[in-house]
Amino acid sequence: MTREELEHIIRASADVTDQYEFIIVGSQSILGAVPNPDPVFTASAEADIYPLHAPGLADKIDGAIGEGSQFHEQNGYYAQGVGPDTAILPDGWFHRVHRVQNGNTNGRVGYCLDLPDLFMSKAARAGTRIASSAWPC
Repeated sequence: MTREELEHIIRASADVTDQYEFIIVGSQSILGAVPNPDPVFTASAEADIYPLHAPGLADKIDGAIGEGSQFHEQNGYYAQGVGPDTAILPDGWFHRVHRVQNGNTNGRVGYCLDLPDLFMSKAARAGTRIASSAWPC
């Protein structure tokens, strides 16, 4: 996914939910801090996103522009509506986000995680999976 594609997802999420601000978590959050990363970091076709002030509307995002939707088929990428509990984040993370807002987002705002917060979130999630699947002793 490119930065422009993420901006399209922010714009489309706003159209679907009538919300103004969104949180982007997961790997494509890198596009806030690094708009043009090496291709290895843009391999994912999905962006995990939820409306900041109405996270319950994430289901609408999933249904309208999620995996397997017409949006996905037409564009080759999609949004996954998630919730605030999807990512394990360190204290103060919101004060470090990178704001994505421009004409391509129709002025709507996507907040992407700062790189250390993104990496810590990924490590915490991986640790949770390992711990929950560990063999009993």
